[in-house]
Amino acid sequence: MESLISRGGGSLAALSERKKEDYFNYKKKFDEITVELTNAKEKEDALRKEIGDLTEQLASFDQKISVKELLVLQAIYVDLEERIESLENTIDLEAQKNDEAEHGEDSPLSSLMEEKENLLADIASGIQGDPEKLKSLEQQIAREEDLHEKQVEAIIATSQTIAGLNRKKEQTEMKLSIARQNFHDGLVNYLDQDIERAGKDYTAIAGQVSDLFMRIISLSTLRNKFGSQINILGSYTTNIQIPSFALDVCRSKECGDMPGILFRYWDTDPQVALDGELERLSKLGIKVS
Repeated sequence: MESLISRGGGSLAALSERKKEDYFNYKKKFDEITVELTNAKEKEDALRKEIGDLTEQLASFDQKISVKELLVLQAIYVDLEERIESLENTIDLEAQKNDEAEHGEDSPLSSLMEEKENLLADIASGIQGDPEKLKSLEQQIAREEDLHEKQVEAIIATSQTIAGLNRKKEQTEMKLSIARQNFHDGLVNYLDQDIERAGKDYTAIAGQVSDLFMRIISLSTLRNKFGSQINILGSYTTNIQIPSFALDVCRSKECGDMPGILFRYWDTDPQVALDGELERLSKLGIKVS
């Protein structure tokens, strides 16, 4: 607008009627565009806020799990692990008993039977035999056969016990697999919640940092307006960028034209922060003009 006036002689009065008309048409259009841009920015800010609010509301509908509930799931699968360990120890003890029964001391039954057979052969051959000895052998053989039968029954019972224990172990292992998966699912759910909470805190702190950053810039601008000039900017101060995360709670606060960035100085309007400081000072009764 000013360049059009300067070309006409430096003042609006010096312009021809045609150029005055052009000037006012351009100015009207310029003002309309400025208003449209301001309204668009306000709408964008309002939409981003609405998206952020909806994101938080949506998160509240997600399945949640408390520490107490997670510990219950953990206790279930830990208990099943301990039960399996106990079953394995019992199976080992029963197997050891079977092994000892099968490979223990050699039974004298075979030698007793051989001795009885020899004695009966002597009697059948007309060789004088000792009937009392035969009776004693038969008693010993009966005792050994009874003992052997009991050992066999014990081995069979122990084998059946081991089979039952193994089935219990397999069933418990199936339950453990489900319980462990339930715990892992619960843990993932809980960690997802923690990530969302941390993302929300991170986004809020990023907002606080960006607000403080711009406030310092604004205060410096005001201070330099009324006092000697000082430069508070460091070598990389204005290069500040606060990165975002691929989380809904972060995305809703990202810079409009810079996905993945929550704050970047060159995307800000310093006048907004400056106006905020002027309003704050005004509320304190301090007039800045």
